[in-house]
Amino acid sequence: MERSAMETEALKTILGFKQKKSVINLFERVIQLGWIRKNEKTGYYIIKSFDKLRIENLWESRVSTLITLSDLNHLNAHIGASLYTYLHKIFWHKVRREKSMRIKGSIFHFLSLTFNYLNEPAPIATTGVESLYNISKSKASRLKLAASKLKLIEVKKNYIKQDYSEAEIKIMIKYDLIPTYVSKYNDSFFLQSIDLITPKISLYKRCSLGT
Repeated sequence: MERSAMETEALKTILGFKQKKSVINLFERVIQLGWIRKNEKTGYYIIKSFDKLRIENLWESRVSTLITLSDLNHLNAHIGASLYTYLHKIFWHKVRREKSMRIKGSIFHFLSLTFNYLNEPAPIATTGVESLYNISKSKASRLKLAASKLKLIEVKKNYIKQDYSEAEIKIMIKYDLIPTYVSKYNDSFFLQSIDLITPKISLYKRCSLGT
C-alpha cells in the first residue's frame, strides 16, 4: 500500500481524525514499532501478521476481542472495552479460586461451579489498569469513558455506607484513615469505592502459536 495524499485523507476519515498530521504520526509510530515495513523496491508497505508480533513480543495470552473495519472510528472505545473486559475476567477467576473476595468493603462470592460471572459486575480500578498496562491513570479513565459511552461496558458507581458520625468522618479524613471521597445522603455518609464494570462484549481465544 503506497502512502499518498489521497490514502492519507481516506485514513483520516475512516479513523475519525481531524488532521492528516495525526494519521502520518500514527503511521510513523507503527513503522517504529516494526508492525509494518516498506518494501523499497516496490514502494509498498507490508503489514506484519499478528501471530508474528505475538512471537516477537512474547505475548503468551491468546485472549482477544473482535473489532471490525467499521469499529475503527471508535478505536479508543474498543481498546478500553477490551482492557476492562479482560480484567473483569481475571477478577472473577480470582474469586472462583478464593471462593470469595473482599474489596474495600464490598464482598464478592463465586456461588457455585455453574455460576455465570459474565453478567456480574467487577471492581476494576483505573490505578490497576495504569500499573498493568503501563498507561496513565487519566488515559485509563478516558478509555473507560469512551467504552461506556459506546455501551461496550457498563460502569456503575459504587458507594459504601459508613456507620460513623460526621465528626468521626472528618477526623478519619484528617488522619488519612479513609479516602476523601465521602458523600452525604439522607443524613448518612457513603464512601465512593471502585467503579463496578460489567462487559457488554465477548472475549475469544485465538489459535495457538504456530497453528
